[in-house]
Amino acid sequence: MLKVYTINFLSITSPIRAYTLFGSLCWAYRLAYEEKELTRFLEEFRENPKFLISSPFPVAKYCEDCNEEEIKDVKETFLFPKPILPLKTKCEIPEVPKDGKEYLEKYICKKRERKNYKKAQFITEDILKDFINGEINEEATFIEKEDYKVFDKKIIYKSSKELKFLPDTKSTLLTKNVINRITSTSENLYTEEGTFYDTQFFLVKFYDNSFVKTFETLLKIIENLGIGKNKNIGWGKVEIKEINALNWLDEHIDNSENFITLSPVIPTKNISIYESFYEFETYKAPVENTFTSFLLKQKVIYLKEGSIIKSVNNNYKGQLKQVVKNPTIYQYGLEFPIKVKEL
Repeated sequence: MLKVYTINFLSITSPIRAYTLFGSLCWAYRLAYEEKELTRFLEEFRENPKFLISSPFPVAKYCEDCNEEEIKDVKETFLFPKPILPLKTKCEIPEVPKDGKEYLEKYICKKRERKNYKKAQFITEDILKDFINGEINEEATFIEKEDYKVFDKKIIYKSSKELKFLPDTKSTLLTKNVINRITSTSENLYTEEGTFYDTQFFLVKFYDNSFVKTFETLLKIIENLGIGKNKNIGWGKVEIKEINALNWLDEHIDNSENFITLSPVIPTKNISIYESFYEFETYKAPVENTFTSFLLKQKVIYLKEGSIIKSVNNNYKGQLKQVVKNPTIYQYGLEFPIKVKEL
């Protein structure tokens, strides 16, 4: 069963990824059922996950034929991570051309256009459908199809018209202070950046439908606690709602062959690393310390959202990795797989 939820941000927040959501669910589970039950839940989850969860992505607002002075007929669309595709191959020059001008026009790879598409972070739902159906298999496709356009080097969309996407984030730089509790004096001023997002959405694929009710109870606890860092000073206040959308994706969630992941993956030997297309990132952060003392997690390596993964077998390609020994703490790194045709 696939369910889709929106997150309405009511205050500034730190970035939210799939592992942030899973960590918040675990803290909510501990508060509701105590630590012993959470340990049992996680041990079962490592062997047989009850659900997979994606990272949140923007619900983007856009309009047609609008400008800075006049914004009207605003519509919404779901954004997904841009697939990490193989580099263009059609630009290879088989032999030295006789006509230098023709050479420049036809074989220089349109480098200027490619930069815009290369830097883009998101694709729209229409583009995701084309990708799943095998109509996009390399970066060059984004440039060569006339109805594929890019907005502000950020969003690739499919339309015969030029669209204007409206900003979905606002950043705020906060000045904070360190107080010496003994002398009651200020010792240091520092700044920290927070982001105010518009609405985002995330997907949950349930493999144990009996867990849905518990899951949604945990979401209510998260609404009360907040999410991300700095909750003690009001960051991360959210409202989470289920919506009826993207149901067509349910039949495409499959990690058996080739898939794009909508969540960062901690890789295992179940991935054919030489046949996959991916970007690495390293992650190291402290354990959420609202209910415990300061603990620093071990570093983990992730394959980013948008990575195209080739499976070796039918097992899960990511893992729930232990990052603190005492107490036992795990880092979420399972895939959220959308099956695609072979590249």
